[in-house]
Amino acid sequence: MMGSGKTTIGKQVAKLLNYSFIDTDSLIEEKMKMSIEEIFFKHGENYFRKIEQEIVNELEQTWQTGRRKSQINNRPCLPQMVIATGGGIILSEINRSKLVDLGIVIYLNSTSSCLIKNLEFAKNDRPLLRNVEKKEKIEQLIEERRSLYEIADYEIIVENKSVLEISKNIIEICSKSKNYGKM
Repeated sequence: MMGSGKTTIGKQVAKLLNYSFIDTDSLIEEKMKMSIEEIFFKHGENYFRKIEQEIVNELEQTWQTGRRKSQINNRPCLPQMVIATGGGIILSEINRSKLVDLGIVIYLNSTSSCLIKNLEFAKNDRPLLRNVEKKEKIEQLIEERRSLYEIADYEIIVENKSVLEISKNIIEICSKSKNYGKM
């Protein structure tokens, strides 16, 4: 969900593990040579979701060409990467399926009030929150997406926890997972 700290926490996890960090929204901005906000404004949400799916397809191709065997369960895995996605990436069934195949999926769960607080400090505008009552919209998005987030292997409540605490929690959970080599 937007404002849950996916990018900040993902960067911290990658740093602690000495893994590469990938942010799908950044990849979209690089590909389109414009901000997420500009993409929404000029082309609309459906176009953005199409590009988002292309990025997931590209990540899957990277995985296919750069895969290795996990020493834990002998399953193919994406070598040493932490991927942070946009909160709406799970709207596509194809994306959900591919993300599960790419590695361990973690849902950073938070309350609407915590998300709003976090978004107040964000430097970029969120197109889905433009010209609407933020609390209402976030609560609507949480409700609409709740069942979709169930694809996650793990759910972590992030409210009232530091980035470092959450990051260490993620690493601990994943190190105990039978799919750790997929991370």
